[in-house]
Amino acid sequence: MTISKRVNELRQRMEEHKIDAFIIPRADEHQNEYVASSDERVKYISGFTGSAATVIISKNKAALFTDGRYTIQAKRQLDESIFHLCHSVDYPMGTWILQNLSDKITIGFDPKLHTTRQIENLKKDLLSKNIIIKPSINLLDLIWTDQPRAPQKQVFTHHIKYSGKSSSQKRSLIKKILKENKIDAILISSPENLCWTFNLRGSDVPMTPIVFGYAIIDKQGNATLFLHEEKLNSQVRKTLAQDKNLSISNLSELPKQFKHLTGKKLWLDSQTANVKMQSAAEAVNVSTYLSTDPIYLLKAQKNTTEIKGIKAAHLRDSAAIIKFIKWFMQTNPSRIDEWTAAKRIETERKKLHLFQELSFPTISATGSNAAEAHYQLTQETAKSLSIGDLFLFDCGGQFLDGTTDITRVLAVGKPTKEMIHCYTLVLKGHIAIHMAKFPEGTTGQQLDPLARQFLWSEGKDFDHGTGHGVGHYLSVHEGPQRISKTSTIPLKVGMVLSNEPGFYKTDCFGIRIENLMTVKLIKSVKETKQKRLFGFDILSFVPYDIRLIDKEILSQKEINWINYYHREVKKRISPLLDSKTKDFLISITPDL
Repeated sequence: MTISKRVNELRQRMEEHKIDAFIIPRADEHQNEYVASSDERVKYISGFTGSAATVIISKNKAALFTDGRYTIQAKRQLDESIFHLCHSVDYPMGTWILQNLSDKITIGFDPKLHTTRQIENLKKDLLSKNIIIKPSINLLDLIWTDQPRAPQKQVFTHHIKYSGKSSSQKRSLIKKILKENKIDAILISSPENLCWTFNLRGSDVPMTPIVFGYAIIDKQGNATLFLHEEKLNSQVRKTLAQDKNLSISNLSELPKQFKHLTGKKLWLDSQTANVKMQSAAEAVNVSTYLSTDPIYLLKAQKNTTEIKGIKAAHLRDSAAIIKFIKWFMQTNPSRIDEWTAAKRIETERKKLHLFQELSFPTISATGSNAAEAHYQLTQETAKSLSIGDLFLFDCGGQFLDGTTDITRVLAVGKPTKEMIHCYTLVLKGHIAIHMAKFPEGTTGQQLDPLARQFLWSEGKDFDHGTGHGVGHYLSVHEGPQRISKTSTIPLKVGMVLSNEPGFYKTDCFGIRIENLMTVKLIKSVKETKQKRLFGFDILSFVPYDIRLIDKEILSQKEINWINYYHREVKKRISPLLDSKTKDFLISITPDL
């Protein structure tokens, strides 16, 4: 009833403002994946809590668009008498509008919550109809009377002993790119890029240590940070004041700053610079250059200090996960449910050196819940373990020296032949990625089939990417690097990615196996005589459940790889374990 009432109230506001349909993205003004409670508009209007969705509401229809990770969850959370649930890839919003809304209508959107590219793409989709898409005040915010206040948490500095480079060193790289492209200045609108550039961190969204704000850097390397000034304590101000080429302004001063760029060329990030920001710059005759912020690529290629820290964080993290597996396998399943398992993982991780917080909400899922690729756990709906099921956990931590993310599947009692077979197919794809060697210039799109080939051979697949980029004490999902069917970004040395193929049998079980890894140089041009040869270094060291491995469908090369990996797990992690846990680790990792 509450959702229905909210939708009706929104429709009243639409009528008052002469808008026939209104778009509500799950986004904030920086296009963050995880948002503050004040930006949870999709949740407020629909009840859906996934991290990727867009809602459109017209006078008599409504739809929610999300991807394959969340379609099962959305069916459970949505009132489908109100909302039409659409797969955002198979049935995108533009297609739905053409098929469900009439001609000669006006669609409104909040210009703070959309990029120019998003709106232009929608307009292209709707060219066949006489539809007006225009910016509007946020009509949903008018009815959200108890909307939480925007976060005002303190900013803190990220020490160079973890970051490896000073802000001035990073800005010199940005300055060089601006000069090469004959651009006068760049607006940093991605909080991740902002935090990386200035070695800052914050707490404006859960589990990703970012701060909301902007910065302008000119081609001389001078920078102005735009933040809510109450977020800066005296110590942070003192540290920032030591940088003679850096000034700090209140966030409200940003539109005025554009006047100093009149007649000049300003680089805007096509992925995060919102329509309102671009309009404000162009209103004072700033020439805007809309393209991907080059900082994404600089940030993605971790320096030696960052790689060293990431490796150390993963060793500690792997030890905590092995302790959890020992507890899990030695505890009566009747005493464990999804919630208690998740809390046990969290307890082990919190003990670790340099731990700050989780890197995303722990996925702790058994049976049919594990068939949801991004199952969202609550204490009220937590399912108890049952003999014969599979248990999947996907979790990670934020440490001052790195960000972690790992997924494993454990058998609860004796698994079925089908479970073993499917697990082994997924594992074969996982191993194929780890063993891959590829020439410089290879993209994630080109590697992706390696992970799917064994599933494909039996008509199976998984509806998510094989791997995502990972930040350094920043976002656990970092671009531009990915391994997926659509990624055209060449992989470069120092990039950190996940390797996580899966298989999900609806209402039965789910399987996903994930390690993090970093791109490394294997052979130079001098050695290959053509292109440099790349491969992957594994960061995660947690054993696979050998009870789920069918040795008969593995090649000898794959068997050797698993045995080698398990020996590396024991070699690297045993020094971090007590004697009983060390003995346990040895017992579950015999050679195949």
